Amino acid sequence: MLRSLANIISILISPLFAPTYLFFIILFFFPGWASIDTVPDKILAIVYIFLATFGFSFLLIWILFKMGKIEDITMNKQKDRYLPQIFLSVIYVLITGYLFNRFGKKDALALGMLGSAITVVVITVVNRFWKISTHSSGVAGVFGIVTALFLKATDSTFLMPYLVIAFLTLTVCAARLYLKAHTPLQVICGFILGGTSGFCLFWFR
Repeated sequence: MLRSLANIISILISPLFAPTYLFFIILFFFPGWASIDTVPDKILAIVYIFLATFGFSFLLIWILFKMGKIEDITMNKQKDRYLPQIFLSVIYVLITGYLFNRFGKKDALALGMLGSAITVVVITVVNRFWKISTHSSGVAGVFGIVTALFLKATDSTFLMPYLVIAFLTLTVCAARLYLKAHTPLQVICGFILGGTSGFCLFWFR
């Protein structure tokens, strides 16, 4: 029962979903930080980032799996992660470049994608030598950004959503540990990497 729940949590809050969740939070809870104003445009932006960061990335991972380049589509093994993460790094960097060119360096969507790109690139390099938790890094990146936004906006109405995000962040980390997908150190290092890069980009914006 608990193992099934941990697997469900790991799937629903996959690192590939992080940019989509982040775009939703920024556009609907901190709209003043983004350059997109209308609801239809916000929904369209969320759909686009979902297709680019999850849809296209998952397709690439599936192709690599079918080609025999990786053994497991979940990429639990360290050796299965390096090649897909190289492709993910390229995708995230290209999306970041597009957003900076479209909205400017102060836009929260561009900054959020930059944080994701930095994290993915660093994880790709580190993973060559040591397995690090991409799940904890992904959720911590979102949590770090949301924390900076919450502290700067001082919006008390966001307190409950913030607590939910904090709870889900810890839940994902606990799920990865329960599944023994990572050691505590791998989860902690992933959390520090994602959380620090996300928080600093927005705090010093």
